Amino acid sequence: MKESDFVKLLSPRVSTLIISMDSEKKINAAPYSFVYPFSFEPPLIGLGVGKHKMTFKNIEETKEFTVNIISENFAQKAVNCEEKIEFDKRLEKNELHTEKSEKISVPRLKEAKAVLECVLSEVIDLKEADHRIIVGKVVGVKVLEKDGVMDLDSMNYLMHETGGVFRKIGEKVLLEREKK
Repeated sequence: MKESDFVKLLSPRVSTLIISMDSEKKINAAPYSFVYPFSFEPPLIGLGVGKHKMTFKNIEETKEFTVNIISENFAQKAVNCEEKIEFDKRLEKNELHTEKSEKISVPRLKEAKAVLECVLSEVIDLKEADHRIIVGKVVGVKVLEKDGVMDLDSMNYLMHETGGVFRKIGEKVLLEREKK
């Protein structure tokens, strides 16, 4: 096994469509699965972004972005947003729509059942890596609920394994955890 295949061992990962915006209000949408929680308090997430990507440039410029969890109902359209076309045409070409976010100026994806609205907290530049870590503070959350509780079972969101391979969330497993 090649060292670069290590990602498969840490898969599947949540699939997201990151929406960012430049200073001229042009919207970029790109799929990412290097997304992970960092902290409960304050609520921080990490996003691994290639150093040359428009997503990074936009977030660095405007300090805001939305993390839109990809569900099965629009998964192919979201993945198609990685096509090398004008970045502000990706959503329109794939028949995806935005709506106003509640706490930030960058819009969120209307089709998404779960969205995190984030402001830039810091950028970690890993000298030897081909990616930077964008640390975002979650300032707003939109999520599908049932009886006032997050309804993960109804979201049908997809997890990214590698390349074009994705997985669905499967059976719930309950384990005992040490009480503190």
